[in-house]
Amino acid sequence: LTCEPIAIFIGSEVPTDFAFVLARRLLSLSPTTEIVLVNTVSAENWAQAARIGIHNIIDPNSSEKDFIPAIGAAVERGVRTLAHFGVGSRIENKRGRLIAVLSPKGGSGKTMVAVNVATAIAQVAPNRTLLIDFDCQFGDVATSLGMTPDRTLTDLGNLPQLDATSVKLFMTRDSTGSLFVLPSSGSPEEADLIDKALAEELLNIMLYEFDYIVVDTAAGIDERSLAAIGFASDLVLIAGMDVASVRNLIKELEILDRLKKPSQTRHFVLNRVNSDSGLKIDDIVEAVGIPISSQIATSSLLLKRSNSGQAVVLTDPKSTEAKGLVEFAHRFLTPQDLPTVAPSKRRLWRRLTT
Repeated sequence: LTCEPIAIFIGSEVPTDFAFVLARRLLSLSPTTEIVLVNTVSAENWAQAARIGIHNIIDPNSSEKDFIPAIGAAVERGVRTLAHFGVGSRIENKRGRLIAVLSPKGGSGKTMVAVNVATAIAQVAPNRTLLIDFDCQFGDVATSLGMTPDRTLTDLGNLPQLDATSVKLFMTRDSTGSLFVLPSSGSPEEADLIDKALAEELLNIMLYEFDYIVVDTAAGIDERSLAAIGFASDLVLIAGMDVASVRNLIKELEILDRLKKPSQTRHFVLNRVNSDSGLKIDDIVEAVGIPISSQIATSSLLLKRSNSGQAVVLTDPKSTEAKGLVEFAHRFLTPQDLPTVAPSKRRLWRRLTT
């Protein structure tokens, strides 16, 4: 194809088996094109269509007024898909920065941190930031961002091979349009579709496409977490102020030490900080052996925003919670992307430091 069409309809006169072969071939040549089959609507055909990446099948006996909305929907979806390719051209062979967010224990606030860090980075580096949900069994990144994605990470397991163009078709933009998200379906039975080899292949491709990749992993260390750790420049380690969480983090650090990745930077985030927990922060730091990069106090605001599918760094930018998360997120920015300080603040800083 010399010019990629927005939508192609494969008519009912094309034999069903050949129609699917043709659709697969068209999508391999032009992954952004929306394919619609005019064919028998059956469970078997829908299953085959889903594996290929076809979103609509229209019954050949449908009336004209049924076809018109289908055409409009196909064109709209095709245009939306093309919007995913708005990422600016990157310097060849330049690899991005991968931030793996880890926690040995579920319910630690790991996804909340991953979502807000990725969102904060994307506000500074729009169209250059990707958030991946590697919790393929119980991932809820999409829920935390109020998304209902058409395609998910686990759908990638059905592709014959991965390439940058195909992978981008499975991404969804956040509400601001700045952050690309590759959500997990959160369906336990589909988790095996994404094994360590496929996860590594995905990350290797995406690191040439995005400047910043934030990966939300499953609790503990599974094979997809190992893939993220292997490519990570930074590890964000989350623990709460309870004995079990701290103890499990220490065990996780022992595993990470055995993986021998000395070039990685570790960032310790202590979540749900509460003076009534019975633990002292200094004791936790001594036990873990890593200084705290960020402290997040117990917050009803964070819980409220997570439950409503919103990133607090967007909805409440002036809140203490948002400011802390933004400050932490900016640790990962390159010098070129760091926000400039207002002149008045620079003068004040000079007075304070001279």
